[in-house]
Amino acid sequence: MASFIERIFGGGIPSERREAILAYLTEEWKLQGIQDAEGGRYNEVLTKYGGGATAGSEGMSEIVSAAKRQAEAYASLSRQHTALSPVPDEAGPCYLRWEHTYLTLAEWASAMAAAYEGFNAGATPHEGRLQELQRTQQKTERDAHKEDFKLLKRIGAKAEDVRRLMKESGDAASVEPPAESEEMPALDVIPLKEIEESVLMTSLLVTEPINNAWAGLTGENAMSQKHNFFVRMEMLSFFLHLVNRYAFEAGGADARAAIQDAITTNVVTNVITSSFTISQAKEGFDAEQWQRNMISQGIEGLNDAEYDYGSCKEVYGESTGFAALLSDESVVGRLGIRIAEATGQADNADLRMFIGKTAIKALSKSELMGHVVKASKAVVS
Repeated sequence: MASFIERIFGGGIPSERREAILAYLTEEWKLQGIQDAEGGRYNEVLTKYGGGATAGSEGMSEIVSAAKRQAEAYASLSRQHTALSPVPDEAGPCYLRWEHTYLTLAEWASAMAAAYEGFNAGATPHEGRLQELQRTQQKTERDAHKEDFKLLKRIGAKAEDVRRLMKESGDAASVEPPAESEEMPALDVIPLKEIEESVLMTSLLVTEPINNAWAGLTGENAMSQKHNFFVRMEMLSFFLHLVNRYAFEAGGADARAAIQDAITTNVVTNVITSSFTISQAKEGFDAEQWQRNMISQGIEGLNDAEYDYGSCKEVYGESTGFAALLSDESVVGRLGIRIAEATGQADNADLRMFIGKTAIKALSKSELMGHVVKASKAVVS
């Protein structure tokens, strides 16, 4: 929310009207806080079961219950917003945008709950409709945030007004910047080794089932060494991206930067050196320099992949569920697409589905998130 209002200026509204508008925005933002909290509960359950890909019957029942709870909460939220009063005349456009947002949010949540319930009973969900509802909801919410920005700009809101709004609406902690006197702890006291080992082991282990299933899924012979190496490196990019996401969520930009800088070169070096034996290189060939070049190229490839994965809205496809395995809007879907395209299998949906499910299963068995959260707390403590 704060990203929409970091640079606010303007003026011209009488102080009495200005306070009335700020009071309205406080109530509006309280509802947005409820929306965020309910979405967080739902996403926790989805994350627990990899978006449904790793859920058994008991897990699917829990997902269905979470989806129903979210649908009921958003329907209630829509009713609360309709009843919001008083609404200053100046805030009319803002109110209408959020009214539309909560209606589309309730519609999407209801459809998702029905889809999960139907899927649990053996029915095939209408993925196209779910995606369309999601796109509509996201657009209406973006438009509503823009109206918030315009209204704040119109009344000449300052940084202290924004902090007050956040505090009074119960969301102040998410935008409080760290004090300038705070210093980063030394890297040697941050538990990084566990993250490195988890990323390395999970990346390597997840490649094996893909390698074993390659011939059956592609109609080719066994996976080539070139493709095997690419899959390993892409899996490394995938899990390192998740490290960045987890670190940012747990400790903000400082934690993400510290952990990324500390482990990236190490894990890339480990994968490269374990993949190629330079001791048997031909005489006259500078194998060590070649290896250094490979490590440099590997890090460059990670940066490119990070940019690509970073454009994805969700990890598992929290909004679309099962459709996410083939979607380029989720990180797991983008993973399958990147590997399939690089190996000449761009149209192979079965391969992409298998890659996504395999990655999710490996992640669910790892302790990567816990290690990253622990390290992130050490960074910001």
